[in-house]
Amino acid sequence: MDITLSRAIFGKPLIDGYPAEDVQILALSEGVSPEEAHGWRQIAVLEPLPRASVEQSQAVGIFSGAEQNYILAHAHNQTGDLGSPVYEYINLPAEVLRALAGNLTPLLKMVEHPITLTAPLEEALPPLTMPKIKSWASQARRQCFERLFHGYGQRDIRRVLALLSAALHPRYITLQYVPGGVEQRVAIVQGLMALLPATLRGELTFATHTVNGNAGKARIVFSDTASTTTRWLVDWTNEGFTLVEDLQTPYIMHLLQYWDEDCTSFLDHIDAMNEIAVHLDADTDLGDKLIQMTNRHTLDVSVLAGDDVDIDAVKDVLMSDYPLTEELAFHYAERLLQHALETRDTEAAQIVTQRMDADPALDDKLQAVLDTALQTQPDAVYAFVRVRMQEGVSEKWKQRLQDAARAALEVVINDRDLEIVNNWLILLAREPLDYGLDPILHEGILSAQPYAHDDGALGQLLITHAVRRDREALNTLLADEALLNALPGDFGEAICEYTGNPTELLDEYGREIFLLILMRASLAQNGTLCTPAAVRQVWTMFQNDGVIKHLIEDYQPKLLIDEWIENGALYLSDEALTTLMTLMLSDERDDLFAQLAPQLATRENLTTMLVTALENSRRTGDAVLDLVSALLAEDILTQQQVIDIYVALLTASNWQESDLPLTEQLARTLRQSPDLEVSTDILWRLLDIAAVAKDELMARVAAKRLFNSIQQIDDESLLTDRLQRIYAKLQWSASTRKAIMDFWRHFVRQQPLSRLQRLEKALTENGDRVLDEAHDIVQSSIAFRRMLGNRSLPEFAEEINAAFEVLQSLAVAFDPSSRGEVGFDAGTIRSELNAHQDELSPNERRVLANNLKELSQIITTMAANRSKAQLLRSEDDVERQLLSGEQNPHGAVDLMKWLSGYLGGAQANADEDED
Repeated sequence: MDITLSRAIFGKPLIDGYPAEDVQILALSEGVSPEEAHGWRQIAVLEPLPRASVEQSQAVGIFSGAEQNYILAHAHNQTGDLGSPVYEYINLPAEVLRALAGNLTPLLKMVEHPITLTAPLEEALPPLTMPKIKSWASQARRQCFERLFHGYGQRDIRRVLALLSAALHPRYITLQYVPGGVEQRVAIVQGLMALLPATLRGELTFATHTVNGNAGKARIVFSDTASTTTRWLVDWTNEGFTLVEDLQTPYIMHLLQYWDEDCTSFLDHIDAMNEIAVHLDADTDLGDKLIQMTNRHTLDVSVLAGDDVDIDAVKDVLMSDYPLTEELAFHYAERLLQHALETRDTEAAQIVTQRMDADPALDDKLQAVLDTALQTQPDAVYAFVRVRMQEGVSEKWKQRLQDAARAALEVVINDRDLEIVNNWLILLAREPLDYGLDPILHEGILSAQPYAHDDGALGQLLITHAVRRDREALNTLLADEALLNALPGDFGEAICEYTGNPTELLDEYGREIFLLILMRASLAQNGTLCTPAAVRQVWTMFQNDGVIKHLIEDYQPKLLIDEWIENGALYLSDEALTTLMTLMLSDERDDLFAQLAPQLATRENLTTMLVTALENSRRTGDAVLDLVSALLAEDILTQQQVIDIYVALLTASNWQESDLPLTEQLARTLRQSPDLEVSTDILWRLLDIAAVAKDELMARVAAKRLFNSIQQIDDESLLTDRLQRIYAKLQWSASTRKAIMDFWRHFVRQQPLSRLQRLEKALTENGDRVLDEAHDIVQSSIAFRRMLGNRSLPEFAEEINAAFEVLQSLAVAFDPSSRGEVGFDAGTIRSELNAHQDELSPNERRVLANNLKELSQIITTMAANRSKAQLLRSEDDVERQLLSGEQNPHGAVDLMKWLSGYLGGAQANADEDED
């Protein structure tokens, strides 16, 4: 497929047959802007040779353009006129120049015809068509090199390399006074291009003629005039230009090293480097590319030869995208593999294993290297393979890891170096399960077991590692009496005798051994090591860690907790069990607490243990109630134990307001079970809280129990004080006060008169109005008993009847009636009395006289003390109220009326508690 190339032509147009003063755009290909064309011209600094004919003035050049493209420039003078130059600039894609590989002939053919424009074109300039690209033939390339080598070089390769080095140098080169025209000069350029790998030849830019030898950015420029320049300046007529030190670059010296007077082999050597060149970064400067290529080629040769090399350079090669031959790939990987084995270089191992995974053939070759290393340094092989395993597990690499582990462990066990054995067992025990190293660990432990009969430290190591991963091996070790007897110091004592300081055991031997020791002790029902501190440590592991990664299942914290729940009540101390309960409750593991609690029912100190656990767990009052209620429902606690727990918890918290639900439950429980015991101090506290909370139930329960307690007090003053204290706390509750007074009435009725008189005295001396009702009750009881005296009620009734008949007789006989006043004759009365005087002795006569006098006085006093009618209350109202009990009696007459009403059933609302 042909390639079309856009272009631009500049020149001095003819105006009236004369050229213009300035160079102008004469023609542009479609799509090329004037700005872009001027950019090409600025880059491609090229002038015609100072010769009149078109053919002889022709000059060409290739220049680096924008976006990694190139500009092919062509210039010549118009016929016979040195002042009328014309220029053509062609946009040349980089891939075209790279494909030509130094074959400039196709390009030169495109510009061999003269430019005939003398005036600007109005239409677009047709683009050029690039014929089929053909790379530079080997023979043509060799001829160009040999022509330069035999001509300017005079068969001295250093002269030729000096030119190339100057062209590659950042200063570039100007060749002065080179004879001939464009063909001769292009041949020189191609002679130098022949010394570059094909991919890089197009980057050797040039201009076959410039007026100013310092102009432009072409690496090689030709000039026919003397000029001052920063470039390397070579006078073609002078043989003095040599390969000075500044020009002895790595690439040039590399070529010089391979020069053997054989042009063909020399160029073949350069061709071999093209495989490297094609992978170099296109944005890198040509000189830097050649340095990179040289270093890489030198490295390839050194690696193949087995010479010492920079290992970082080897890494760079293997990490690059540069394709290696199978031989090179093997030697590079082998070299880095050996380095990784010797130095444990993780990065090197990663690079090699990645190559092995990507190339099965390389993997097979390097397996032989690993097999050899396995015989002498299995630990190094293990470290190498271990790096790969971190990237993902595969069966192939897992088998390699297992082989290395087995070989390494066998060596260290045979050497009996405890430190190294320990390190290897630690390593294997901690490796991920999917590495499949458990069988290797198992083999290693059992292989070392016989040695542990005489070496306790080895036995300790084996147990330490077996507990991490190998249940079967651990059981074998723990069943080996000889091994156990050889275990050293406190480790052996803890494993075999279950003694020691658990905290120190944890610190010294780690949590795996710590859990092993505690489980063994627990299964032996020996709780010595299961201290509160040990219980806390196990619980923390259980709660925070759950399953400990490097520990076999039999000794996980959960299984130890389960063992304590099931059997701990048989051997754990009260303190340890209390700690366990506290931790369960604190972390709200009520499910576990519910499993443990039934096992503790027979513990003598269960109440104290529960109180401590509940208190220290900081559970809310409602939670405590739920927990205790559940224990009661399961018959784990008695009612008395529940009361004791409530009291202890409330006392410990100083009966805070937040504990009110618990206090209320205490009161309810005491009410439901009157036989339960609680101290008087607690009852007083309940009464205080009831007064603050205005809790009727709590107040009634506390007051009743307190009243029952004060009944046992013999000291009437102390009893009165206690009653006063109770009653004072109940001023807010009428119903509870009434209940207490009912209790008091009942109590007073049970007391003998002498005790009542002492109580009355104590109440009088106390004088607190709070006790007025209690005082009235005592006084009423005393008065009633005085009224009855030693009589029974029937006897009293009989005497009342007799008194009534006598008084009635007196009233009928002598009191005025509706018929009028009764006349009174003293003589008659005396006669009547005298007529009966024989019936009484003189003494009886005197007694009757005295009784009549005193009776009249009592009747007079009783009449005076009765309730009297008032302005708004008649005598009938007073009597009705006394009979109905609405009014209390104010004297004996009132009492008789009140008693009449009560006995006659007029007092329907009388207290049911009274007999």
